[in-house]
Amino acid sequence: MLLLGLLLACGAPRDPDLPTGDGGGSETGTPPTGRGCPVTATVAQVGTVGDAELVEASGLVVSRTRPGLLWSHNDSGGGTDLYALDATGAPAARVDVDEATATDWEDLATGPWQGGQGLFVGDIGDNAQARVEVVAWALPEPEEGQEDVDATGLRLRYPDGAHDAEALLVDPLSGDLLIVTKTLSTSAGVYLARAPLAAENDLVHVADLDLSADQGVVFGVVTGGATSPDGTCLYLRTYGDVLAWSRDPSRPVEEAFAGQMTVLPSRAEDQGEAIAADEDGYWTVSEGKGAPLYRFTGAW
Repeated sequence: MLLLGLLLACGAPRDPDLPTGDGGGSETGTPPTGRGCPVTATVAQVGTVGDAELVEASGLVVSRTRPGLLWSHNDSGGGTDLYALDATGAPAARVDVDEATATDWEDLATGPWQGGQGLFVGDIGDNAQARVEVVAWALPEPEEGQEDVDATGLRLRYPDGAHDAEALLVDPLSGDLLIVTKTLSTSAGVYLARAPLAAENDLVHVADLDLSADQGVVFGVVTGGATSPDGTCLYLRTYGDVLAWSRDPSRPVEEAFAGQMTVLPSRAEDQGEAIAADEDGYWTVSEGKGAPLYRFTGAW
């Protein structure tokens, strides 16, 4: 309720039927290859989360190997299960992530892993800001009928002390991993672990984001991230916005955050923490039992 009250005090999410504007930053232009980010999007509620055990959906990705499937997981205290949903939110499978622990799972990313397609679970939440070292659990994307999967822990150490974070992104082109911090302010830090990822990784601080009202942001508390399949659009979501940066695929992924930020359409959600991306746009879902699943079809 506190988060919803703050959101209402700051303003409503962007209506997809209204034009959107750019949110500051330096102009970098359209990437030379790939689609980049949409300039706007239209939204449809395609269903609701149908698994009664998935009540705090904190991460979301679109499967890169199984068309029509999405993966999600619960927030802290929700165990080490991944939940597969179809494109209407109906339950499709549940997979236990063996060898993993769950201190505070906050986001889910997809990207290259061990020569194939992987999922990365971000155990990166830290409300008390006491964890100088956090973990991403990397695993091959589960196949149909698979009930458990082994994961590898990738330890990630901040260079400047502990941070709370809820956004994890993996570049599909390079395999580089990004964490974007969550602060109760109008800024966020971006931290990078360069591929190939190892059991122990030192994060590098690569950017600071201005998420203030001056940039067109309603409520700049970052709660999730995603990357388009071609690697040319990076998405972040907050409790009130969807934000996007186009990326030149010939350049390192972190350079995207020095470019133009676009504020894209979003929907009011009780506690929206998850965003996923595919080649046609993006998806969002909130925590809560039976939460609505939204599909945003982009226009370029």
